[in-house]
Amino acid sequence: MLFFQRVLSRVRNHSKWLTCLFLLNSVLLSLLALPYTSWMDLPEDKWLPLSYIITTQIGLFGLIALICALPFFLLTWLPTKVFRILASLPFVIAIFGVVLDTQIYNQFRIHISGFYA
Repeated sequence: MLFFQRVLSRVRNHSKWLTCLFLLNSVLLSLLALPYTSWMDLPEDKWLPLSYIITTQIGLFGLIALICALPFFLLTWLPTKVFRILASLPFVIAIFGVVLDTQIYNQFRIHISGFYA
């Protein structure tokens, strides 16, 4: 019985940690993607287009963070060090990917993609 209580406690703590990691990375990815907005033509005195851009930025990069986090909710039973290292790797890769894509888009005006026209 004590073993199951420890595992349940570990699952609960890992789920909380992963949720916080997801939320923080959603905000971080959205902030790192702000250079994309400098290439958009936004009306300065209208609040509706600006609110649309802000919500889509948060939604898009929040979805990327959610895709990084979801598989690891199944692995919350792992030991803490192993779980945190494995769960952090997709977020680090996503951050590097967004930074790299913003730099390439800044120079060539093309996104990194597997699709070519």
